[in-house]
Amino acid sequence: ILISLSVIIVVGLLLAWGPIPPPYYLKIANYVLKDVMSDEERFLENELQLALKEWRMYQIESRFGQEWCKENFTSRKNNVTWLTIVVNDEFAIPALVLGLSIQTFSCQRNMVALISDTFSTETHRALQKIGWDTRIVEAMDCDWLETKYNAIDYRAFTGGAGIKGTHTRFHAWNYTEFSKIIYVDADYMLMTNIDQLFDIPGDFAAAPCSRPGVVDPCFNAGLMVFRPDVQQYQDILSLWRKMTRHGTCPNDQVLLWYYYVAEGNWKRLPYAFNIRRNIYRPLNSFHFACCSPPKPWSAKCRPSRKEAEDYDRPILVTDDMILVFWKKFYELLRRYDLENWWRSTKWFRPDQEFHAEPFAACNKIIISEAMSYEQRIMDNELQLARKEWRTYQIESRFGQEWCKENVQSRSDVTWLTIVVNDNFVVPALVLAHSIRTFSCHKNMIALIADTVTKEAQRALQRVGWETRVVEAMDCDWLDAKLSFERNEGLFGRPRGYRIIGTHTRFHAWKFTEFSKIIYVDADYMLMTNIDQLFDIPDDFAAVPCARPGVVDPCFNAGLLVFKPDTKYYQEIMDLWRETTERDTCPDDQVLLWHYYADAGKWRALPYAFNIRLITYRPFNSYHFAGGKGGYHPPKPWSADCRPSRKEAAEYDRPIVDITDVEIIFWKNFYQLLQRYNLEDWWKSTKLFRPRQEFGVVPYVDCKQSDL
Repeated sequence: ILISLSVIIVVGLLLAWGPIPPPYYLKIANYVLKDVMSDEERFLENELQLALKEWRMYQIESRFGQEWCKENFTSRKNNVTWLTIVVNDEFAIPALVLGLSIQTFSCQRNMVALISDTFSTETHRALQKIGWDTRIVEAMDCDWLETKYNAIDYRAFTGGAGIKGTHTRFHAWNYTEFSKIIYVDADYMLMTNIDQLFDIPGDFAAAPCSRPGVVDPCFNAGLMVFRPDVQQYQDILSLWRKMTRHGTCPNDQVLLWYYYVAEGNWKRLPYAFNIRRNIYRPLNSFHFACCSPPKPWSAKCRPSRKEAEDYDRPILVTDDMILVFWKKFYELLRRYDLENWWRSTKWFRPDQEFHAEPFAACNKIIISEAMSYEQRIMDNELQLARKEWRTYQIESRFGQEWCKENVQSRSDVTWLTIVVNDNFVVPALVLAHSIRTFSCHKNMIALIADTVTKEAQRALQRVGWETRVVEAMDCDWLDAKLSFERNEGLFGRPRGYRIIGTHTRFHAWKFTEFSKIIYVDADYMLMTNIDQLFDIPDDFAAVPCARPGVVDPCFNAGLLVFKPDTKYYQEIMDLWRETTERDTCPDDQVLLWHYYADAGKWRALPYAFNIRLITYRPFNSYHFAGGKGGYHPPKPWSADCRPSRKEAAEYDRPIVDITDVEIIFWKNFYQLLQRYNLEDWWKSTKLFRPRQEFGVVPYVDCKQSDL
């Protein structure tokens, strides 16, 4: 039905627009069909982009996370702690990986491990080497309760008690020297900084048992954030004894659920803080809970040391997470000199650790995904926004250091934009600033018209643009060349809605000294490194006009990835002239779409590489497209409102709407004015507004009054 309606609507619009050759109707209908049919694939591509971005964040934060902590947290909180229990020597293995992940990502380094007196001395020392403050406590479980209080035999009702000693976590409520505790099971692993949990105001918080879309009214006790309280400890033990007297010894997680939920004291955390079994975004953590899949250290299969150490790809399935687990474990053996201890344990398997068989050949795991409920989707979206904001902050600070350590800068590729007049110098400066912040490849060419002032040209050069003066091209230019009287026709836009000179981008195809060009409009802004686009093998790639789920069979020319070729340039110019002679002068974007799409040479890129009008995840970029009225918001530099310098400088929160993106635009612009000594130039332009830039009216209030 959707496909049929889409085709009927598009063909109807074409018939209403005017006399067009019949084959064109079929061509457009075919594009609509392809766009609808490929929508599922576009969602999958989006998931891959999220995975790619998260993996890059994981790498950078692993390398520079502690430097970021030192720069942004001058003093660590001594009144909060991470806490786990290690019930036996076997669980020391994941506890070591947990300790390493805390030491890597958290700015708060207090780590307490509650262990029983049955622990071996060697394993005890291993935990201390990695940073755990080990405290010996009495192990508690249903056997302990039966012995302690002469309770009934619970096995008649439960068939067992699960992992021995898990009720030992109740001791954590006695550690009142801390104002807040994040308890995590030993088989939990951080994938990013989640210190914000220490600031949760309530008494108790935990993530639901299941991911969004699955109904399971409980929480998982593998991660709990709480205020320790001796009275609550006593209340929990009393409830435990009471429930056991009524017929069974409850699982420790079930007991805590009854204790907190009955009192209405459970604050739900997003699922991203306690992900289990399946991969989920944002991947803030992973908990090797229960028995499916088996815990990495007790499973029959494990990757070799070489395969784990060589692992360097986005996390897509649980097998990948297991590889990351072993990668970190083998790393900590070296870092903390624990090789001899490990080889002395019964879990050391030299035949697998030093073998050549791929892990995937040994182990097969199938994962599934589920849809989300509206509220939990909103929670998840907020977590994605928070994680992306942290990515943005850390990558802004350490991205270039990461480039120097990991990437050889290429001279055969370039970024390229056009600046058709002084109005577009402002966004072009911000674009350059974003490229220099995130990209490892620094060639930047700006094609400018001779109408751009010398002062503006010097400003562009200061931020790194190599400026090249070219002939500005648009429909007026072609009309003058051909001596045409132009009508607006099917593909033309009314004069007031066209940005003059946009066909100038066609010159880019002549720069054959480069093997690949990423063209971006001047009003485009990077939010992360997207250098992978330089490695696309296709001749031409661009992002569809609409996000996944919206049918709009075209691409947006605000980002184009292509191989320059003078033959292509000439063919594009010929098609432009032929189309104009036949009907009207086409929009430059429409012309490129027909040139590449008609020949089947367009590779569709994920929407994350050219986000417009909305916020979207992953937030790789933003394009301030449009701006000529209708549903397009005005471009930030031409809008009636702008944030003050103080408000922009102090902006430090996740991006949840377009207003946030606009503030970031100005934050970057004000920053580059200082960095590149452009204050005098800026104050000499007609766009400078001292009353707003140095005023006190909040940006949101200004925008609302403007409405």
